[in-house]
Amino acid sequence: MKEAVLGSRGFVHQSTCASSDLVVTSDVHWRRFDRPVRFTLASTLGSGLDGAWWPHSVSIARELSDLTDAVREPLGKVIDIGVNWSPLQGVPDLDLLNRRGVPSTPGPDSRHLRVMTVTGSRAKAHLLVVPCGTSIALAVMLLRQAANLPVLFEHQHTAAFHTAGVIVATARAQHSPSATPAESSG
Repeated sequence: MKEAVLGSRGFVHQSTCASSDLVVTSDVHWRRFDRPVRFTLASTLGSGLDGAWWPHSVSIARELSDLTDAVREPLGKVIDIGVNWSPLQGVPDLDLLNRRGVPSTPGPDSRHLRVMTVTGSRAKAHLLVVPCGTSIALAVMLLRQAANLPVLFEHQHTAAFHTAGVIVATARAQHSPSATPAESSG
C-alpha cells in the first residue's frame, strides 16, 4: 500500500506499508536520501509527544542531518536538538514489553524512553526515538500512535498495538506541557 498525504502545513508525508517495511519521508527535493527517513509528525504539535523517529542504525548521529532536512518544511530550519538521555545509558528493548507474559507497562524503566526535542525556526516537536532493532510491528505502531495517525481495525487488537499505546502514553505524560520537572527528567 502506498499513499501520499498532504499535511495541514503543506508537508507531504509519503508512506509505504508492506509486510517488511514502513517508510515515512518528507518531500525534500534538494537531497536524495540513501535510505528513507522513517518518522511521523502530528499535524498539530504540542501534545507532549508529536511523533516518532525510527533510525536505521544505532549511530543516530549519522542520520541526524537527514532527519533535520526532512522536518524542515513543518518546523523550519532546525536550530536546536535536545535529548533526554545520557550517552552512557543503554538502548531500551521496547520489544521486551511486547512479549507474552511480560507486563505491557514501562514501569520504572519509563525513564529510559528516549525523546528528542527538535526546535525549528517556526515550531518545536518532541519525537519518540524508536530503537533501530525494534520489531517492525511494534515500530510501525509506535510511529503511527505517536503522531495520532489512524490504525486499521484489524491491528487494534494486537500486542504491538497495546504495547505501543502504553509506551506512547508514558512518553506523552513525561513530556506534556503540564508535566512537573520530576516527571519530565525521568
